[in-house]
Amino acid sequence: FRLPPQTGAKLEAWQKDGRLEYRAGFITDVASEGDNLRVGLRTRGQTAVDEGRFDAVVNCTGPERDPTKTGNPFLIQLVKCGLATASPFAMGLEVDGDCRSLATDGTALESLRILGPLTRSRFGEINGIPTIAQQVYRITSKISAAMERAC
Repeated sequence: FRLPPQTGAKLEAWQKDGRLEYRAGFITDVASEGDNLRVGLRTRGQTAVDEGRFDAVVNCTGPERDPTKTGNPFLIQLVKCGLATASPFAMGLEVDGDCRSLATDGTALESLRILGPLTRSRFGEINGIPTIAQQVYRITSKISAAMERAC
């Protein structure tokens, strides 16, 4: 969302001339065939798998919601060390109202702030740049105040 009009116009033109196609479903397999990708796609609500050949495929499902399953070693280590708590609903990491990471014992860690989509367990969907920018703006004063107290 929040697509610039120039980009929207270009995408619409590509869609009209057949260079861009949107499909919703589940990718079942992908194989390289020369300069193309052969993709098996099970359309949402269907059981049959359709195959198509494409120059490129863009996965728009967004980031993995469960930080312990992302494959990101930093996030996995934060949880493993007890410095962060994965949401029990696989909705990111647990934070308090000031975006401080909640350790596994429930302590809010002043030195570790979590921002953006990883805070959806507390704040709901927070994917758009304007929403993330507002969150950053709100939290920077808290971080500055904490730094002043530490000096």
